[in-house]
Parts: sequence; C-alpha cells; structure tokens
Amino acid sequence: MKGDNLTLITCSYNTPLITECMLKTYCKYHKGKHRIIIVENSDPGDATRGMLEKYNVPYVDGRKVISPEPAEHGWGWSHHRGLDWAVRNCSTPYCLIVDTDIIFKQNLQYLFDFFENNEQIAALGPHYQKTRPLKYDNFGTCMNPEQKHILPRVHPCFMMLDVELFKKHDDLTFNGSPETGPVLMAEKLAADESYDIGSYLFMRLGEL
Repeated sequence: MKGDNLTLITCSYNTPLITECMLKTYCKYHKGKHRIIIVENSDPGDATRGMLEKYNVPYVDGRKVISPEPAEHGWGWSHHRGLDWAVRNCSTPYCLIVDTDIIFKQNLQYLFDFFENNEQIAALGPHYQKTRPLKYDNFGTCMNPEQKHILPRVHPCFMMLDVELFKKHDDLTFNGSPETGPVLMAEKLAADESYDIGSYLFMRLGEL
C-alpha cells in the first residue's frame, strides 16, 4: 500500500495486548512505511502506552488533544471524539479506521486500490448488522423502516474513509445521531440503544 496515501487510525482504551496484536498483524502484511495515528485514552497505570513506546509506535494522549471528558458521558465520548480528532489531523487523503480488536490475515492492497480508483466512494467496509432493534423479512426488507437509517451501513470498527471529504464538512462527525445531528453520542445511547457510533456520519456521507 502507498504509505503516503493511507493512515491507520485507532483509539485505544485499556487493551495493550489486543492493540499490540492488531499492530503486529497489520505490519506483517503491509511492509514498508506506515502512517499511524493512535489516540490513547487508557486509564492511568494501563500498560498500553508502555507497549507502544517499546515498539516506537507514535501515539497522542487523548486526554490532552480532545477536550476533557465530562464524567457523565463515559469512555465512549473519548472514543468518538478521538476518531474525529484523528481524521481531522490526518495528513493523507485516505485513512483506515479500525478498532483495536481487529486481526489482519492478508494485505489490503486490493481493497485500497478499489477505494482509491472509485472517486464516488466516500467510505468502504463491511456492512454492520445487529439483531436488535431491526428486524428483516425473508427478502432482507427492514420490517421497522422508521429506523432504517441505522443499518445496513459501514461501521468504523473497520472503515476506509475519504479524509479530504471529511475535512471539507465541519458537521461530519462520529459523535452524532441522524435525528439531532452532532451531539454527545453517549447521551443518545442512554435514551435509545438503536444509535451507535457512525450512524450520523454514514447518513451524512450518503447525503453528500
């Protein structure tokens, strides 16, 4: 993969061994130069930062680069805001956003080539589907269409994203809901579990 065109982005939270495995498998199948942004949100005393320093993997302190996390919002607030910060501070035209519990089994050059060579694609990844709260009939039609904006969609647990498009639109965010736009996602999740990280982002990308 062209190291100058793609950045690997993740947010870590108290997962040193899982994060290490993800990085090792990514580097195993993607030789050469790597651009990586890790927003490290772990609790004090967690071993993640020591692991990253051991392998000379650059990271940023999430507690410093994003505004202080309100106590009532929980870890999810830092994760969503961390992804926003990472993409807006990415210097490559594209990024690959992954959760730390992703394991790579092959080189993703074919996926990157498809994404790069199709200008009409803004986000690329597997469809993410929950069993709740949506229900589908035997033909794959959503039986509660009032919530069809949720799924199927590309979830940022594994998403290639057009960074330049993201930066052009200030309202694009991982921390919002389709109904109210950019909001504190933790507040929305507390009231309605049907919303998840990336719901608003994916809907806005579709509109754009």
